[in-house]
Amino acid sequence: AMPGDAGALTGAALATGAATVVVAGGDGTFNEAANGFVGAAGAGQALGLVPLGTGNDFCKALGIPADWRAACARIAAGRLKSVDAGRCNGRVFVNGVGAGFDARVALEASRVRWVRGAPVYLVALAKALLLRHATPGARITHDGGTLEGPVTLVVTMNGTHFGGVFPIAPDASIDDGLLELRVAPALTRRGILRLLPHLLRGTHTTRPGITHLRTGRVRVEFDQPVVLQADGE
Repeated sequence: AMPGDAGALTGAALATGAATVVVAGGDGTFNEAANGFVGAAGAGQALGLVPLGTGNDFCKALGIPADWRAACARIAAGRLKSVDAGRCNGRVFVNGVGAGFDARVALEASRVRWVRGAPVYLVALAKALLLRHATPGARITHDGGTLEGPVTLVVTMNGTHFGGVFPIAPDASIDDGLLELRVAPALTRRGILRLLPHLLRGTHTTRPGITHLRTGRVRVEFDQPVVLQADGE
């Protein structure tokens, strides 16, 4: 299979009556499969995940073991769980979407070829910080009102983690019908570096200026083109 094929392969398997489609890969591959699954799956048809990616963020929210053998054993046990999926610009996401600094890091990470695993994100983070720092103006409309102003980061999470190591929404529930909105105001490069340890520990919600709230829907409009990531892609 080629990148981009997972959605079509998932849809084709469901159409032939497959009870379970198993994805062996990372968040991006699972995102593709989810786009072929949502709206096409019938009652009792399921999507399984064996984590073989760089970040494996959605596994953390699902409680799927990082070891592929243990993940396979869970699939074989056959217990099904219904979870939420979101939709952004017509595309399904399961873990989260972001615009701004995190999306720039994801884009840089996709270009890193000379290291593997978690260090990919450290290299990408450094590149995004040095080369791509921006604070676009945003208008963010959520269930409870509107936020306006320049931002470094706008993340809407269904899952708990992004970037492999950041518990951006540690209290998120993947089956409550709600999304966790996280907004970081305009920060300098130094401000971002000061925020990173808090993002790693999950204590960022206590930092001044960081917005964290729960919403069923969110609309984000920027005053300039920005990079958008859905499940890290």
